Amino acid sequence: MLSNKDSVAIVISYSGEEQEIKRIVNYIKQKEGTVIAVTSINDSYLRKNANYCLTICSKENIFSKIGSYSSKVSADYIMDIIFALLFKNNYNINLIEKLERAKNIQNIEFLKN
Repeated sequence: MLSNKDSVAIVISYSGEEQEIKRIVNYIKQKEGTVIAVTSINDSYLRKNANYCLTICSKENIFSKIGSYSSKVSADYIMDIIFALLFKNNYNINLIEKLERAKNIQNIEFLKN
């Protein structure tokens, strides 16, 4: 992993208590990077150690839920907002780059067929 004082990491974890999450957060903080947590409302290690915290839905009941639908949709929504805000910062440059990549992919697909 590479991290420094200019690094920003978005760490996504519903519980925020996994050992891997703790290791990653500790490493980033040691390197003076910034941690943005996307986690549930609990009082987790991730929430306590993040510079910023975005809360995902925590209304799922562990005993009656079918899957992690609402927390997944909540995390996806937050990531979509972050992407849109970052894309907007350099909209024209990002749009040109996106269109160029799409054109290149289309050309590669054409050559495969």
